[in-house]
Amino acid sequence: MSKFIMRHPDLLAVPMDGDLVMMSISQGRYYGINPVGAIIWETLQTPQTMEQLYQAVVAEFAVDAETCANDVQSFITQLLDAQIVQYA
Repeated sequence: MSKFIMRHPDLLAVPMDGDLVMMSISQGRYYGINPVGAIIWETLQTPQTMEQLYQAVVAEFAVDAETCANDVQSFITQLLDAQIVQYA
């Protein structure tokens, strides 16, 4: 069974020139997310599996599936470590 990933509830996000600027209310930290990360963030409006996130990125950008899977996995790991996303 695949785990679902969701946005952490205490984050505020504002689009800025194709990127996202996010603030963690509980941590008082700001984060900048590039356009690929912004697609992932938009997709996470509802909880998603890693496979669903890969599909969202491949649909928007010209990238092969293996590269996409590796990059998305790495990015989600960073977001989990920073408590920007969490498992549902």
